[in-house]
This record gives sequence, structure tokens and C-alpha cells, in this order.
Amino acid sequence: MKQFPLTKEQLIVLFVAILFWMFDGYETYALILTIIPALHTLLPPSQIKHISLYAGYLIASTLAGWATGGVVGGRIGDAIGRKKTMAITVFIYSIFTFLSSFSINAQMLGVFRFLTGIGIGAEWNVGTALLQESWPSKLRTKGAGVLQSGFSLGFFVASAVYILMVHLGLS
Repeated sequence: MKQFPLTKEQLIVLFVAILFWMFDGYETYALILTIIPALHTLLPPSQIKHISLYAGYLIASTLAGWATGGVVGGRIGDAIGRKKTMAITVFIYSIFTFLSSFSINAQMLGVFRFLTGIGIGAEWNVGTALLQESWPSKLRTKGAGVLQSGFSLGFFVASAVYILMVHLGLS
């Protein structure tokens, strides 16, 4: 009988990383789905005509946070360990995603989006490193491919939640 090529610990690393990737994808797509309605409530009426520009700034601030988090997260992961860094980064993006809902203007939302992005960007590279370090070299590419599917799964879940909310009249 052929032995399964992965240990329980390696499968747990994959599951946790996919779960976090799914939350990243959910959070990212939820932003895209809600950015225009959110800006309608945050912008003064005179600025509504520039709503696409503001949406672009918010998405750019999130992406700038991702890039910053990728660099910072890698350094922190090397310094204090990947598991600890992963827990901290998930906490960071969870807190700032939550705080985004309390924004009183587009500028505050932009700051929260940047900080959310830092958490997401740091979590991505640390999760990838954990997977790559724990998996056998001959399976790492396959593992990375499966891991990346978590982001798309998050988009799917966000879409389903949004459709349900629209159907129930909650949006």
C-alpha cells in the first residue's frame, strides 16, 4: 500500500493557509462590492461626481498596504517566527477591516484600508513561506497552487453573501 505523501502537520499548514487566503479574498472582494455604496455615504455631495477617483484611491491604498506588508511581514517573520507573525498579521487585517466600518470620511477609510493591506500583504508571504518550508520539495508547486485557490474561494463566498443580502433586502 502506498503511503500518503503528506503528514498531518503539513496538511494543517495547508488548511490554515488556505483558510486565511480565503478570508483575504473575501475581504478584498467585499471591498470591491461595497466601495461605491460606502463612498456615497462618506463623500460630501459635491464630491460624488468624483466617486470613481476616490474608489481608485481606496483600492490603491489597499494595494500599497499589501506591498508594504509583504516587505515588512517577511522581515518580521524571519525575526520572530512565521507562525507568530501569521497570527499577528491576521489580527491586524481583521481589526482594520472592522474599523473600516466606522470610517467617517473617505480619508479615514483610506488609512484603514492601507493598514488592512499591510496585514494581508504580510500574511500572504508568511503563509507561503510556511507552506514551502513544511512541504516536501517535490510537492511545493502543487501545494502553492492549491493554496492560491483559497483567494478565489474567498471571492466566491463574498459573492454568495452579497447575493444573499441583496435577495433578503439587506443591502
